[in-house]
Amino acid sequence: MASDVAAPGLGTVQVIDLKASRRALIAGSLGNIIEWYEFAIYGYMAPIIAPLFFPSDNPTIGIWAAIALVILRVAQGLSGGGEMGGAVSLMVENAPEGKRGLYGSWSFFGTTFGFVIGGGVATLLAVLLSPADLADWGWRIGFLLAAPMGIIALFIRLKVDETPHFKLIQAEREAGTLKQAPSAIKYSLSYLLITIGVLVVYNAVGNTFQVGMPSYLSTAYDMSFVEAYGLSLVTGLTGALTMPLFGWISDKVGRAPVLLVGTVATLVLSYPLYALIETGFAGGLVSLFVAGLLIGVLGGPLPAFLSERFPTRNRATGVAVTYAIAVAVFGGSAPYIITAIYQATGNPLAAAFYTIGVAALSVIAHIAWRFSRNRNEHLKPLVD
Repeated sequence: MASDVAAPGLGTVQVIDLKASRRALIAGSLGNIIEWYEFAIYGYMAPIIAPLFFPSDNPTIGIWAAIALVILRVAQGLSGGGEMGGAVSLMVENAPEGKRGLYGSWSFFGTTFGFVIGGGVATLLAVLLSPADLADWGWRIGFLLAAPMGIIALFIRLKVDETPHFKLIQAEREAGTLKQAPSAIKYSLSYLLITIGVLVVYNAVGNTFQVGMPSYLSTAYDMSFVEAYGLSLVTGLTGALTMPLFGWISDKVGRAPVLLVGTVATLVLSYPLYALIETGFAGGLVSLFVAGLLIGVLGGPLPAFLSERFPTRNRATGVAVTYAIAVAVFGGSAPYIITAIYQATGNPLAAAFYTIGVAALSVIAHIAWRFSRNRNEHLKPLVD
């Protein structure tokens, strides 16, 4: 089956091949899973790797080990940003009509599930190997496992063609019917701020309840590495597995209602969820399950939302840049902001205040989005 899109001056062009569409879905998901699996492995193994690359007594190859590590991690960070924009565009532009939210959700599923797998492998290695073996050779196993996964993903991606929307733009260019750049509203500062503002609550929830939670649990409650990750695993799995559901719902009711529900729920529930963790393991289990639902509600519609904010000709760049800004400002800085809040208030639930503050910013962005003229992007064609 296929759906048709009318191209100015070109008649009707067939744009969707369901077999190719599913292949793109798999290719994009695998790429994100592998990328974030490796990020998780590195994050969890950092305490073991650091003395090996930044030794105080035995230099190996000396300062060049540290330099090489930093250069490689920066390079991977850049590739990760490019991966996000490309994968989101690939999936959404290959989606059958009315399924952009569902197809796009698998992109964020890949990032979340990849982090879960990476953390799980790191935890398993820590359980099965002695500290000496883990530091000597065991830490390499997690990274080596990424190699065959990468080869498989590369093989699949080599069979993925350009998206039908991109092909249509090329056809318009060759026929001389390509329209000029979209109106200035799509590139105005307010437009970009609204886009980033709607997105940042997802970064805040993900960085506090998933990425930073193992460290929080082990530090605040003296949990073992395995116990802390076991609880955090609930959040990651719940978030990943519910993203396609909420992406699908956003196809039915629109991106804005689903994202607004997730944003307001984050605003209201952040403090109670952190307080619930203090009651013990059972309370923590319930708390982190609900946090996973918040990640699913927010993450499911976001890839389609981001794709619909930018035209085909620069969609991958637009998605990558706005997502990177949101991560850099509200993700990477989260530990420092939370520490500052804790030092100012002395409240061990400082992370909840941070999440509440970011959610409030996203509510403001939703209000601005509500009164903008681009409220119903999910009803518009992607080809522009």
